[in-house]
Amino acid sequence: MYNEERKKEFIDSYKERCTSEQTLNLLIRTFEKTKDYERILKKDVADFTGDQIRSLLPGFESKSKESLSVVVSLLRSYTNWCISRTLSIDSQNHFDEFQYKDLLTFCYK
Repeated sequence: MYNEERKKEFIDSYKERCTSEQTLNLLIRTFEKTKDYERILKKDVADFTGDQIRSLLPGFESKSKESLSVVVSLLRSYTNWCISRTLSIDSQNHFDEFQYKDLLTFCYK
């Protein structure tokens, strides 16, 4: 996992406020899904540009925009967390560019 210690720290902080074990497990699986693409780009998912996110999202093979929306929301939270700790390259959350209504484009067909 790219920046594994950073992600573990986020997961630990997320555990403190997360009430659902299922959501926590999804967060961990989400990071597992991003790791190969992070390795290729040599950067953390929190620093992905909009175009890089567009390339990443189909890899989740989500069958509904609802499930993909949860993934985007988790990655948006992680990116905000990185920004708040000045760990982001450009201090912008490019996951904010993705609206619920547009996610169907990235769903697995």
